[in-house]
Order: sequence, then structure tokens, then C-alpha cells
Amino acid sequence: MSIYKETIELLKLSGTASELYRFQGAKSYGHFNIRTSKFNTDERDSYVYFSSGMDHHKYFTMKRIRQMINKMILDGTPYEISSRDLRDFEDYKRIRDIVINSDKLEDLYSVKLITDHNFTGLIKDNAFFQQDKATGKPIEKVDRRVYGGGYGVATDWKDLLSALTLFNGYQKIDRNAIIELLAYMRRTGKVNQKENMNFLLMNSANYNYELNPSVESTFTKYKIMEALEKILEEGTYNPEGELGKHPTETIKRVVEDYEANKSKVLRILDNHAKM
Repeated sequence: MSIYKETIELLKLSGTASELYRFQGAKSYGHFNIRTSKFNTDERDSYVYFSSGMDHHKYFTMKRIRQMINKMILDGTPYEISSRDLRDFEDYKRIRDIVINSDKLEDLYSVKLITDHNFTGLIKDNAFFQQDKATGKPIEKVDRRVYGGGYGVATDWKDLLSALTLFNGYQKIDRNAIIELLAYMRRTGKVNQKENMNFLLMNSANYNYELNPSVESTFTKYKIMEALEKILEEGTYNPEGELGKHPTETIKRVVEDYEANKSKVLRILDNHAKM
């Protein structure tokens, strides 16, 4: 196990880090840099969505891949990713051959963000459902009835997420993985079953991890403070949450906890480098 993975496991065991997940590919590829945890500044006002847990990530990733195959590869053919077409062996072979020979499914990734645990608390406390959304660009809660759902972040909440991310994990979903997914769908007979993705997404060894460059910056704590202060100024928070009721104390706690986490990470990495 790499030192990054060991450090992440220690953070998770101590309860000081949480995970968010994202499927990224095709049109969404440029919204978020998977290696630096930075968002495209030209699209700062646009929402970028993350799953709150692995179950929703499996469900959403499988759903999007199926949609992309149907719309980008199988459109205009007699086939689609359905239980009926996958059940028929000849149809299944033709679908598989079409996918194997296509170059349209490129740059597909499963992204995992290891964040300071305070970010999870803040998004849960300050998220709005789309129909109830406050003014500006608050956190958006989506898919509330599906495996815990996910969250959309924009503007200042994007800045806060970038600052509070400790590690970025990612794995490419290549053509071989998609062929294996089709095989699982055929085997189970259920194209919408999230467990079809277990072979790929449940194995943390499949992910490559990078240290977020912000961890090594002495200015990150000021970026955290600035993002939270702007959130308060813009009113993109829940007045009944901790940030709304106790803004000064909450900002102080978030910054202090992040600094402690950051020091722990750098100490572990420094000790490992001296071995």
C-alpha cells in the first residue's frame, strides 16, 4: 500500500476525513481537474455534482455509462443497453463488438475526494433541495431518494471544497472496464443494478492518489476563511445551521481542524521520506 493510501486510511479511521465521489467524462470532463482538485474558473457559477457515498456513485456511474453508450455509440443501430438485448447472445456479441471498436467513450473517470471531515458536516447542514433553494448559489441536494443522493456545489462552495480537499483519488474507466460492465449486466439480467459496478469501484486499490497541492501551501487557511466569509455575505447558507447560528466559532473550528489535519498529513509524509 502506498504512503498516500496509508495516510488516507489513518485519517478515515480517526474520523477526521470523509469521501465524496464523482463520475466525470465526455461533456463534464473539463469542469474539474482530477489531479489538483481545482474547478474550471471560467465556469465558476456552474454547479458541479458529487455523490455523497459509494452506493450512489455506483448507481450514477452505471446509469451515465449506459446513457452514453445508448446515445453516443448505439444510436442509429437496432440495439440498446437493455435486459432484452443483452440476454440474446447474438445481440450481446454485436453490442460488445460495436463498443470495442468505438473511440467515443474516452476520458471517463471515477473521482474520489478525501476531504477534511468538516466539509461533509457543512454540506449536510447547508444544502437545499432545488425547489427550496435560497438566493444565490447555495449547495444543492440532489437524488434525495436514491442511495443517499449527492450534492451540487458552485461559486464560494467550490472554493471551499478545493481548499478542504486533502487528497484526490481517480481511476480511468477504460474500454475493458465497460466491456466487463456489460458482462455483469448480462449475467445479472438487471441493467440498473448498482452492484454491477462492484468489480471496479469497490476496490480502492484501483485508485491513484495525489496530494492536493493546497495542503503544502501556508495560505490555504486564509482561503478557507475567505470562502466561508463570502458564503455568509452572499447568504448561501442555512440560517438554522451551525454556520448561520455561530459563524465566528464555526469558521474558527473549521480552520483549526484543517490545520491539525494538514499537519498530521505532512508529518506522516515527512517521516516516511526519512525512512
